[in-house]
Amino acid sequence: MIQYLTPRIGFPWAVRCMGFVALVMVIFILALLRPRLPSRKSGPLIEWGAFKEPAYMLFTLGVFLLYWTLYFAFFYIQVYATEELHLSQVDGVKLIIVINACGIPIRAPCGYLADRYLGPLNCLIPWVALCGILMFCWIAVQTVVELYIFTVFYGLASAAAMALFAGTVPSLTKDLDKIGTRVGMALTLMSFGPLTGPSVAGALISRTHSYLAAQIWAGVALAIGVLALGIARIIITGPIIRAKV
Repeated sequence: MIQYLTPRIGFPWAVRCMGFVALVMVIFILALLRPRLPSRKSGPLIEWGAFKEPAYMLFTLGVFLLYWTLYFAFFYIQVYATEELHLSQVDGVKLIIVINACGIPIRAPCGYLADRYLGPLNCLIPWVALCGILMFCWIAVQTVVELYIFTVFYGLASAAAMALFAGTVPSLTKDLDKIGTRVGMALTLMSFGPLTGPSVAGALISRTHSYLAAQIWAGVALAIGVLALGIARIIITGPIIRAKV
């Protein structure tokens, strides 16, 4: 919206239009939201015992690494397209639209499969792994068609991973009264990921004058994240491959 509206109505009104869209969506959501279960007694702000559980800490580490690298492509896909493949600014914006739009249809089916059949952690791990694989695949992109293919698949994988994160915490919590606290703790810790990740990527690109170092950084971090999530699953279920968790 900013890209297309700024030349027509100016930057201030372009931002206001974005705010109006967000306001309408929030009003619509609030009008439809209803509590599914009766509210429970609120727990403490921090549950210190969770930090002593290896599975929870490994899960939090894995999610932090996911979000540390997740938005690298979202922030830099347009810049990469214009600088490396010499697309116009307008065509570069289309990639941002594609990478976000591809995430819309995948979120609900992933949540359904995780809830009914596979378990959220079992679903989360392969999607995070796919994000890491795609980061390494990005290194080989040389044409506009290849970049669009990467954009579509990364949009799907990243959206699926984002959709499954919050639903995984109950799998790590025996006391349901502590779910809210543990979700909040995990969100607080992982919030430093998207806060610093794009800046790390930008610093690597600026220092090396290439996207290669940033792509390797993101791919390796996601690989470590998959390892952490996999170990967390083994701690919870043991060597049982078909366990729903």
